[in-house]
Amino acid sequence: MVVTTADQHLNCKIAGVAFDIALKMGGKVCLLNVVPSTTEGARLAVPGPMMTAVPLVVTDEAQSIENRQDQLEKLKTACGSSVETEIEVRNGQIEESIITYADEFEADLIIVGSPNRSWLEALLNTSVARQVTRSALCPVLVVPEQA
Repeated sequence: MVVTTADQHLNCKIAGVAFDIALKMGGKVCLLNVVPSTTEGARLAVPGPMMTAVPLVVTDEAQSIENRQDQLEKLKTACGSSVETEIEVRNGQIEESIITYADEFEADLIIVGSPNRSWLEALLNTSVARQVTRSALCPVLVVPEQA
């Protein structure tokens, strides 16, 4: 199972690793992307006689899901592998969705990319790769991005 990101270059690299492994082992590949859901309950309270909650962000999640599916189809085509491939786009909390789908897919291996990040970015925001590695019930292969 390949966890894809918005970085198509990194996606090509990790998908290539997955296709190579699946070809040698006679397996199949799932290209997974998770569209983060808008935070439910995230509202801006406007003071007044009756507190009014105004949504902070409005997004078209259905359009985002469709765009991600198109990107994954292009990725699958670009890799040109004969390996059986599933495409899955989910909406929700990223790490939780990855772990849940890995269980449903009965993944033997989760492959995630690890983009280059500054020490400050790493300190302030734990990577998806690190969180998945901690929570997954199967092995996780982390493919680093080349500098």
